[in-house]
Amino acid sequence: REAWTERQTRLKLRQAFGRLIRRSSDRGVFVMLDSRLPTRMTSAFPPDVEIQRIGLAEAIAQTQEFLAKSEA
Repeated sequence: REAWTERQTRLKLRQAFGRLIRRSSDRGVFVMLDSRLPTRMTSAFPPDVEIQRIGLAEAIAQTQEFLAKSEA
């Protein structure tokens, strides 16, 4: 049962990320606001995706910085 649940979770994470990044030229921020996500679940993302475990305030600051750069 647990293995099935983990596969489903990875699939849903992969699908959600895939909706954000569809082409190689796409850029985006994918934020998970659940600190309980086990590190093993990050295998759902492509290997070149940077994964950071940071607090909410830092996530907001980095997202704002990313969006400001994207608009420039």
